[in-house]
Amino acid sequence: IPFPLKRAIEVLRLVSTAPRLRTDDIMSDSEANIRNYDKDYLHILLTEQAEKIDFNSFAVHLMEQIKTEQASSAFAVIRAALASMLDLPEEGDQMLTFTQVEIFLDKGQAQADAVSTLEHRQSYNDAFKLICDGLFLAVSKDELRQEAIALLKGLATHVFYVVTSVRENITRVDSDGCDMESFHSENLIEDAFEAHNHILDGKMQPLKPFGSFRLTGPLESGVDPFVFNRSLADSFSDNSSRHTQLAATEVLDLFFELFQLSSCVDSRDGTKSNTDTTSSGGEIIFENLLSVFCEFCFSKAWNFKSGIMSAVLNLMNRMGLRWCKQYEVEVLHTALFLVKNAPNDMSLAGKESLKF
Repeated sequence: IPFPLKRAIEVLRLVSTAPRLRTDDIMSDSEANIRNYDKDYLHILLTEQAEKIDFNSFAVHLMEQIKTEQASSAFAVIRAALASMLDLPEEGDQMLTFTQVEIFLDKGQAQADAVSTLEHRQSYNDAFKLICDGLFLAVSKDELRQEAIALLKGLATHVFYVVTSVRENITRVDSDGCDMESFHSENLIEDAFEAHNHILDGKMQPLKPFGSFRLTGPLESGVDPFVFNRSLADSFSDNSSRHTQLAATEVLDLFFELFQLSSCVDSRDGTKSNTDTTSSGGEIIFENLLSVFCEFCFSKAWNFKSGIMSAVLNLMNRMGLRWCKQYEVEVLHTALFLVKNAPNDMSLAGKESLKF
């Protein structure tokens, strides 16, 4: 029986965007108003005198309680699905990876056997994306916020260390799936425009793709950890709840902390020298994240881009000039598109959000 992930996400989305009902303006001084409505509702209706019950307050409280219970049930489904997707390490194995679980497939067993490996993996990735989206949506509910943020930070830490622990199994590829040179080339950093070869015979050429990687080894058949970045970018573009964007900012800050810690450990152990141009696991995560941010700046509607633009600014400021220079053409191309894509009648206040 598959987990009802889509239904759980739908419930959380409806609850997070639903207005919070208040009773301050309709409550009277009757005795029933100060009673504890958290008791069994049927018991209250059967034992209280009808003239002592403020049915307006009672109905509002009941609706809010139902929304809370629905959100809690949906969150329980998401939490259980996440636990089912994590592979516990065997004795002596320190790496926690993502597992393949047939329970996430919506097809019957006979059909599932005929599905190709690629389709299998896409099913796992879709399920993992739904789980991540659900955790970000749960943050908007007061009763679930603390636990949801804890799970998000734990999952972000898990993704970071999975990528860094199997760095040798991650290869940068172009749009055709062929191996490509690292962006971390000394010549490229010194002369980005010439190395990218964006202009030929006076005409701008298509931008060189970045942020795409081929996963091999232990990551070849499991869930793609970079799916988490797409959910993170989606949360930055969510205008329905400020708590969702705040949670996304906390997760991004956690990535920076883990990257700094990992860099300090590598420097202390001599794992990576100053002349080493190979991207670390943390740099790979941020390259993919910047690629997703730029992609969403092109694909999202103009009124959903302010959070993503703030995230791009935050990412570039935290990573420094040397790292940013590798992607300056791509970021500039994205910025020019944002300016051209902005509506002509946008208010002056809205235009301030495009200054990056």
